[in-house]
Amino acid sequence: YQPLLGTLYKMPVFLVYLLWAISYFLIGVLISACFNGIERFRRHLIYKDILVLVIMQVFSYISYSLFWGASAPFLAFLALMIASLACLIEIVSLAKYFSVWTIFLSIHLMWLLYNAYVSLAFAIIN
Repeated sequence: YQPLLGTLYKMPVFLVYLLWAISYFLIGVLISACFNGIERFRRHLIYKDILVLVIMQVFSYISYSLFWGASAPFLAFLALMIASLACLIEIVSLAKYFSVWTIFLSIHLMWLLYNAYVSLAFAIIN
């Protein structure tokens, strides 16, 4: 497993923090637009989309506490995969209305998949 982990697992720490900050800032903007009820978004947005967005964030936050607090990397991997699936559903449902939101969610999906990869790598090693 070492050659696989050596090439894909190691990302510079500065880049990890930068991607994490950008990803969650953009998701915060997206959630703020949903809950503040901006009129353009209210016309096209249905409550199922907001629910899927909230589910994505809840499983994302649960995965971090499972990984760091409970030392359960495989459960964190499963939670991140559920969050990734919810993010993918959200991208598909919002792509026809909001191209900027789709870009935000695509960045967040890449971040979730990278975290799922790291969690799975730790689960395999341990």
